[in-house]
Amino acid sequence: MIAQKSPFSIPEPYQKFDQPTEEGQLKGEELLSQGKVACLVLAGGQGTRLGTSLPKALVEITPIRKKTLLQLLCEKTAAASRAYKTSLQIAIMTSCSNHEQIADYLCQNNYFGLKVDQVHLFTQDEAPFVTEDGNWIEEAGSYATGPNGNGHSLKKLIESNIGKQWKEQGIESLIVLPIDNPLADPFDAALCGQHALNNQDVTIKAIQRSDPAEKVGVIVLRDGKVSVQEYSELPDYFEAPLAHIGLFCFSLSFVERIAEIELPWHLARKIYRGHPIWKFEHFLFDVLAFSDQTGVLVYPRENVYAPLKNFEGPHSVETVQLALSAFDKRLVADLTKMPEPSHLFELDPAFYYIRLDRKTMWIGKTVA
Repeated sequence: MIAQKSPFSIPEPYQKFDQPTEEGQLKGEELLSQGKVACLVLAGGQGTRLGTSLPKALVEITPIRKKTLLQLLCEKTAAASRAYKTSLQIAIMTSCSNHEQIADYLCQNNYFGLKVDQVHLFTQDEAPFVTEDGNWIEEAGSYATGPNGNGHSLKKLIESNIGKQWKEQGIESLIVLPIDNPLADPFDAALCGQHALNNQDVTIKAIQRSDPAEKVGVIVLRDGKVSVQEYSELPDYFEAPLAHIGLFCFSLSFVERIAEIELPWHLARKIYRGHPIWKFEHFLFDVLAFSDQTGVLVYPRENVYAPLKNFEGPHSVETVQLALSAFDKRLVADLTKMPEPSHLFELDPAFYYIRLDRKTMWIGKTVA
């Protein structure tokens, strides 16, 4: 039997991809101080798989203070704004099912230290569900629908006029991240700095894949361009070393250029009211096909990836809390040059944004 040739391949050599550098960190700190970087947060999901009716953004995640995913994100933004002495901007893409809850939550909590004009909300589009035999699902005289994926998040950012506002404010790039990964950094200086130094349209923030069966997208080459292949669409025999975890840095000029492009549909198998159905989705990584310059920055997995997906087992609240605690302990050890603390604690997000030239002041000191 002749194996079918794959339309994509593993980028080689693996070593050609960049690691975070001090030069990139310094450049990023400069850009952040100038207010030239913003963040787009993908928060359209509900917490169904977590056993809650709340939006996933409002699920409590930190081990001691029980901060929600959205609270932690806002506090990081506030901490970065203080560190870089500017009002950094975030946009949050919600869905029709959770927009009102998220908006009310932010208002009731005074945006967790952010100014109202730092936070922008917009809603993603929806697409109809279909049965396994391809029929639309009707309910109460209309079609059953759900969020149509993250693919048009950049398009919606421009259509909502946020992109225009950001351009007028001098913003040049935006970091994109999913709300369900509390280790994701909304204002990663090394990422936006390296992106700018390399003059790229897109920079993918990647990690090494844990094993060939891991259910994550992978970095591949398609038609000579760096791309991402969804794990559900990979052949069984295909192995790739780098995992895509939904973290990007985009140049705003690139976002404006591709905002009107229609992306392909992907089919996703879901459960709706106890029955298997098909859901149509757009994926953000498909915009890579239109990028002239795409870079990949590879980070240690334990520092950037702890997604909340399941009620129990892997990627549950329990495992994510362990990852957050371990990250804080490593950060304290790195700052103080002392052994990791053994007790449980939560760092103030201010510690995530200590600038490079101020880190030495913590050597030998007690932090937690």
